[in-house]
Amino acid sequence: MQNTLSDDTDAALVHRLTDLLTVIRSAAEILRDVPNLGPDDRRRFAAVVLEGERNLETLLPRLAGQPQP
Repeated sequence: MQNTLSDDTDAALVHRLTDLLTVIRSAAEILRDVPNLGPDDRRRFAAVVLEGERNLETLLPRLAGQPQP
């Protein structure tokens, strides 16, 4: 079976999605599991979660085949 451009694009989007979920999960687990994390580090990891969520917001419509603005 030969891959098409669409297959390659879909695979790249799925890979990006799993990468983003891993980043978000890792940062969230640190926030949950490290009680003595300082305020600056908490803000930094919270920013990682929020940035990952924003990236998901732009990625998911592409994955669903919706046109980009």
